[in-house]
Amino acid sequence: MANYNVVETTKVSGRCFDFIYDKDIENGSLVAKGDLVDKERNIYQAKIPAAGDEVFLVAQAAWDYDDTPITNQNEENFINKANKPFRAYGLLAHNHDKFGVEDYGITADADINVGDYVTVDGTTVKIKDVGEPKPAETYGFIGKVVEVETYGFAYCTGTAGNVGAVGKRIIIEVVKNETV
Repeated sequence: MANYNVVETTKVSGRCFDFIYDKDIENGSLVAKGDLVDKERNIYQAKIPAAGDEVFLVAQAAWDYDDTPITNQNEENFINKANKPFRAYGLLAHNHDKFGVEDYGITADADINVGDYVTVDGTTVKIKDVGEPKPAETYGFIGKVVEVETYGFAYCTGTAGNVGAVGKRIIIEVVKNETV
């Protein structure tokens, strides 16, 4: 099973928008708003955010309305398919919005630590860890890592002994999010 990014939106207060993208896109990605491509349903073209763009957090519900347990355990539910509408949320700095993503959902040159800043780099929809100090005000989106939560559990695999299934959730507080 692949590691698909999981997004936590416990403290996100921005408006929800519908987007469409020409490639598969994971939850926890950051996109910029392009042209309105479907005026009847208010669907915007998602695009790779430039350094000066306001961004929107991709957070499409992974749960399928079919209540069959097997259906809802399908890893494909965590990928938003190309050319299909998905949800993304505005992130508000003045409300101190926070969201969480898995550490593998962030591009980083080193370990991600509390106090690091994150932004976008204009080449991908992934969040980019830029470490410290705070990026220049020419960036439209700036976030700060406020918590690194290690989670997991040990389980017995028989003769192999105890093996752990662990991960890291990175909680990011929105410092700035506006087009500059």
